[in-house]
Amino acid sequence: MKNALFVLFASFLLAQATLPAESSEAAAGRAVSLTALEARLKSGRSADVARLCGITRISGYITDSSAHDIVLIGEVEPDRPALYLDDLAVAFRNSRHVYAQRKGRTIYYTAPGCSIDPDPSVMRDLDKLSRTAPDSPDREERRLWFDKWQAVGSRPQSVRVLGVPFDSHFAKVMVDADYYMKRLTDGSVVLDIEGFESLMEMRMRTARDKLFAAQSPSISTQSLNRFWFCPSESTFTEEEGVVLLRTCGVKLLTEEEFLTAGGLLSGKGRPDPLARHFADDFAAKYDEIALRRPIYRDLADLFRLVAVAKLLDDKRLASVGVKLPYLMGRYQVKTTSVSRGVIGLTNLKAIEEQKETSDGTVTMYMWLTSCGGVNMDVHPKRVVAIPSARDTSSARTSTQRSPRAGVTFAHRQSPVRKTVLSARKSKDALYWDFPVPK
Repeated sequence: MKNALFVLFASFLLAQATLPAESSEAAAGRAVSLTALEARLKSGRSADVARLCGITRISGYITDSSAHDIVLIGEVEPDRPALYLDDLAVAFRNSRHVYAQRKGRTIYYTAPGCSIDPDPSVMRDLDKLSRTAPDSPDREERRLWFDKWQAVGSRPQSVRVLGVPFDSHFAKVMVDADYYMKRLTDGSVVLDIEGFESLMEMRMRTARDKLFAAQSPSISTQSLNRFWFCPSESTFTEEEGVVLLRTCGVKLLTEEEFLTAGGLLSGKGRPDPLARHFADDFAAKYDEIALRRPIYRDLADLFRLVAVAKLLDDKRLASVGVKLPYLMGRYQVKTTSVSRGVIGLTNLKAIEEQKETSDGTVTMYMWLTSCGGVNMDVHPKRVVAIPSARDTSSARTSTQRSPRAGVTFAHRQSPVRKTVLSARKSKDALYWDFPVPK
């Protein structure tokens, strides 16, 4: 007897991005005066201020007591777009609880984050539909069933933004990065990165291998997984008024979910083994993924801005007499449209394998869907060891070293302070470049 195996996956997806061109040019160091920045904002917005004076990656800051100033320092890389001042303003305001909800005498703070979730009714309907999967070899019957599946799977998913303004560039980066991750999860896009495969590919390969090993595939025919981006290692060094991020990574976590008897989604408190494998691979390959999909570079930049904002607390500002009332309050963050709901796009694939079995013809369907989110609850830890230039290559965005790790500021902090402050042309300068210590 013939045994046909059809493996079906469904998920909810996103968008396109482009691969940035590589550049052999070295990044330059750039410093920005927060005191001068505050003054410029009060006098009117300008293009150089809007894009954080050209800084493409934030590295830390220097306290300058003699000038009553805080100086942000970072990199200017020729092949990367500059950061947004609005994102820095949002990170600062979040760290100072400007966006926290106040109920009576209680303040409810939330770290920057987002969540994209399918409606539980979609999961219930998909569950019911999975039980009506055709066991006939008739292709037209299967096609009609697939069409029903796609119609259910394409229902809108709700978008929630936490801790920051909903309609902001900051929120859009989080939502877009989370949404696109679903395409990488279900394999509807392939990045051609060695050693990195989608969760769909893992499940299909495992099911096929077990079938041909004369085993019953021990993979659940229904798989619900939640994935969310969160901080990995985040450390900083501090010496003589120089505070520098040493590491500030992004990782992907996962938890398996299930549909309760009441029709609601609930976490199992543990990850699906294959989903965890995918999440670990994503974290390990984060730099390579970000090269091909710059939205993940942008996401990592937000994590760094949040880390610097938390390190630059009110006590540090007060210690040098810096006040930023305009940046923290009256400055209007530009509105960027972010959808309250996104369309669920289904990616359906089927494989047929022929295998003799005493049970006759067997048709098996498997489906996968995922929820997503971002949690930027970054808490940098101080480290006392002075890292070498080689060590600081890990400060890029992940646990992997990258050939584009950027400027290694943190290996010698005292020369950094002298180099940066001595390069300032005048006390009123908004920003200036400085040579990067070797």
